[in-house]
Amino acid sequence: MEIIIVDDGSVDDSGRLSDEWEKRDHRIKVIHQENKGLSAARNAAMRICTGEYLIFVDGDDVISNDMIESLYQASQKTKADCIFCQYEMIGPNEKEFHSTKEIEDEGFVVNIEKI
Repeated sequence: MEIIIVDDGSVDDSGRLSDEWEKRDHRIKVIHQENKGLSAARNAAMRICTGEYLIFVDGDDVISNDMIESLYQASQKTKADCIFCQYEMIGPNEKEFHSTKEIEDEGFVVNIEKI
């Protein structure tokens, strides 16, 4: 597993904190760039990634502790090219849960032919 953090022109302390994490964990790589937006940040990460699978976790996202492992296990079990999972959308005043099907459900495990 590798973790690529793209500091896309942040004005808070996240760039420095990312550099500290990079020093502590060899799996972490940090890219610093001027603010170019979400697509440019993702493209920067894709240029240096070396893994077989890719997932994007944005600055406003929160993932469960076992999300990456669960998605990986599902991909191995089903030989899927793309896997979707459940998510929660949290608004400023409420929490709304948007339920999807189970990971292994045919509608959320997709082979390249279906795409």
